[in-house]
Amino acid sequence: NVFVVPSVTTILNVVGDPEALIKWALKETFKDIDWEKKEMGDYKKELQWLADIGTCFHEHAASVVMRRDPDLLRKGYDQILVYNIQYCIESFDEWVDRHEIEVLHVEQPFVSDVYLLGGTIDLIAKINGTTEIIDFKSGSVQEEKHKMQIVAYMMLARESGITVNQGRIVYCHRSKNRQLKEIVIYENEIKKYWDSVRAAKHLYQFLYSERKK
Repeated sequence: NVFVVPSVTTILNVVGDPEALIKWALKETFKDIDWEKKEMGDYKKELQWLADIGTCFHEHAASVVMRRDPDLLRKGYDQILVYNIQYCIESFDEWVDRHEIEVLHVEQPFVSDVYLLGGTIDLIAKINGTTEIIDFKSGSVQEEKHKMQIVAYMMLARESGITVNQGRIVYCHRSKNRQLKEIVIYENEIKKYWDSVRAAKHLYQFLYSERKK
């Protein structure tokens, strides 16, 4: 039998701001109205575009840390997509130059039999000699939610026998006007955020069970 567990990002969606999400979806829907054809826009296209940006950016990041060819156009990525992540790429390359990095795992999936959670970790590496979980973001800063995500990944890695000392979120913005930002999560913060992750998981399970009724 196959037992499916939710991903960390899936359960953390319940801690988002639903009102803000609804407003965003409405804005994207009305923005693309075709008044002549009387057709509404589709916010799902914008969601897919943002997802594609994230995928493209993470491909660049993985290629750089693994010392593979980082040329996204040669890999078949859309030229417009690549153009739209140029500032992300510049920020990421700046981050790489700042640190001494010893790569341990890249885009590594983990599944916990204890916590019944799964997730794919962008990077596990020694950063300036300290073993860390690193997550790269190309979107907006959601500090508390992203700290919860990193701590959950730390727990998944530790259960798998990987000793990690701290976590790090690296924001590589698409906008030229926003600078590279790093947030480090230290050992003394883990309990606080892990308790929040567990609470989010309980809420997710409740909502999921209600939808199935």
